[in-house]
Amino acid sequence: MAITQVYTAVPGDIITAARWNNEFGNIYNNFADLSSASVIATGSSEVRALNTRFADRLNVKDFGAVGDGVANDYTALNAALVYVAANGGTIYMPAGTYLIDSGIILTSAAQPFHLVGAGPQRTIIKRSTNFAGSTIEIRSSNDWSITNLTINGNHAVFTGGNHGLAFRDCNRVYLGRLFVTDYKSAGIIGFSATPGVATHGDNVVEQCTADGLAACALGIMVADQYRTRFVNCVAKNIDTASNPGYGIQFKNNCRDCVMINPQVFTARMGIVISNDKIDADDSFDNRVYGGYAFNCLLTGLDFGGVNRSGAYDVKIDMNNQGNDACTFDDATIQSEVRISTVDVPVVKSCVKFSTNCFDNYAVITSMSQPALGAICFGSIISSATSLRNTVILNKVVTPVITSASNLFSNASDSTNTFESQNITLRNLLTIATGIITVGNGKIQHILVDTEAAAATDDLATINGGNDYQQVTLTSTNNTRDIVVKHNTGNIVLNGLADFTLDNTADTLTLLYRSTLSKWVEVGRSNNL
Repeated sequence: MAITQVYTAVPGDIITAARWNNEFGNIYNNFADLSSASVIATGSSEVRALNTRFADRLNVKDFGAVGDGVANDYTALNAALVYVAANGGTIYMPAGTYLIDSGIILTSAAQPFHLVGAGPQRTIIKRSTNFAGSTIEIRSSNDWSITNLTINGNHAVFTGGNHGLAFRDCNRVYLGRLFVTDYKSAGIIGFSATPGVATHGDNVVEQCTADGLAACALGIMVADQYRTRFVNCVAKNIDTASNPGYGIQFKNNCRDCVMINPQVFTARMGIVISNDKIDADDSFDNRVYGGYAFNCLLTGLDFGGVNRSGAYDVKIDMNNQGNDACTFDDATIQSEVRISTVDVPVVKSCVKFSTNCFDNYAVITSMSQPALGAICFGSIISSATSLRNTVILNKVVTPVITSASNLFSNASDSTNTFESQNITLRNLLTIATGIITVGNGKIQHILVDTEAAAATDDLATINGGNDYQQVTLTSTNNTRDIVVKHNTGNIVLNGLADFTLDNTADTLTLLYRSTLSKWVEVGRSNNL
């Protein structure tokens, strides 16, 4: 039965609450239940029952939730989610702190549903006892979303918990504007009940932050997923002292997954693709576009056991501590990175390949490292079992005297290559039994010193070198003569005669020709 009361106001008429109750309130006194009353929304002509209208967007307080940070709201929140999962629709959580004394677990939702808070830091779900398991876990359910709220695992007080938010065997999930903090294992994690098989996916995690308070194991990760996306997500304060300590990760057999602008601030490893130590053929075509990793103890960007994957325009700031900026591990194949690095520690690497990595490609768009040391860049390539990998260094922001042989630390029987585009590498080398060994920098300026600081020394052989690599030799000291020998070893000079670098102003430029296995002179200056 529709209830209608019309009042036409006249100028100067005042309707007080008391007048309204006296004149119109009695109309409703005969109705104990108004749920069947009808309403018409402003701007609409459709008459709808009140109970139907309110059911369009349920409120957790309709199920008894309080949200005062004192009451136990587990029963109310669980009932609300069970209802909306069975019937579909959206359920709203007003601002407040909702304590729960048990994990909220939802399995096999029959209908799409959406849990919406009033905003991160305004709507907070917080663990209040030491129950095991995740704070929230959704299993075997599709087409659902959780947005605009905080999940606080309260791990500092209750250490028996696990993940902040977990979803298992789910498809087409959307998680947006979530702040997950103070948990034990992962802030947000998606995975399969059958590890190693990518059977679920098309999930999106967007504008979510995981803050581990320097005590948790993981930030945000999914395992065994296809076509899942992380968009503008942040992981910070991840535990750096124990495994795994990853910031943002695609793990195990992920396929066609994408990270867009991931941000990691302090972790053991920053942005990670795979690291499953299974078979690279089972994890492929994953991508990272943009992103930033800061202060990561082991590496800022890691590829482990993946195939045909890439990371582009990622900035890695090692904060002058830890290990290597970018690592290729565990049989990574046909993958590529384009990175810029800052503050890579002394004796560490911008890019490093480990066991059984083949046909990978890395471009270092710029490299800045203020600390000076015996090895300024660290080794770029390592391990004789990694073959046909290429590293290109485009720009050095902070010029330093670098050791080219350490820029490219490479087994003699490998086929890896290193190129420095338009960069002259300065390197100090000392003759040993008539020999120096150069690295694979495309253009190098080598300061040569005599063995045991002798007054004169012969240089007959230059080990190392790639086709068309160019080196310019100069003596380090005006009082030590370097006699470069013609055709005694693998050096061929103009005039078929030896040339002496007897002061620091003299130079000799050589070009390596692989067809001859010789360094051939292309120019000299005898200035003093």
